[in-house]
Amino acid sequence: MKKNILTYALVAVLAALSVGLNFLKIPLAPSVRITLYALPLLFAGCCFDFKASLLTGTLTGVVLQLISEYGITITSPFWALAPIGWSVAAFLINKLFIKLHLAFRVIIIVIIASVVATGLNTLAMLAECWLIQDAYYTYAKIATELPTRLLLMLVMILPYSLLLYVLVDRVGPLYKKQFEEQETQADNSNEEK
Repeated sequence: MKKNILTYALVAVLAALSVGLNFLKIPLAPSVRITLYALPLLFAGCCFDFKASLLTGTLTGVVLQLISEYGITITSPFWALAPIGWSVAAFLINKLFIKLHLAFRVIIIVIIASVVATGLNTLAMLAECWLIQDAYYTYAKIATELPTRLLLMLVMILPYSLLLYVLVDRVGPLYKKQFEEQETQADNSNEEK
């Protein structure tokens, strides 16, 4: 029970950090902003187990939708997918390339998770067109902004990779130890039954 409480606390802290970082936006153009909100999600994917990674992304996505200026709409579940995509893609890619050196693995994680999140955000914009027929999101607007969003994604790969490498290398072992102990205890209790 104590380990579950610690897991949920770690999930909540990283989700809260992600939500907080979402407010620190650096505007580059009227509709283009840089933010580091995905860094805690990437970290969760690299250091947590699957359930905790999924929970971190889900909690972040739900809270971001609850506090968004647009409120809850029929497309809110689509907008909540991007944070889930960041953390789950990071988890899956980390497991897939676990034998690679950490520096290379982190770069691959950031690239693939960035593509997944950009794709999911584009899907959310398209859902606005399909379900709400919002005048703000039109097919032409989505198509014209996509190259800028892809370029921004490419630019952000370097800072995300550098920061994630330092976090996973220095702080990651503390988090990983907690989840490894939890898995060992679960395996031991299953063997006793």
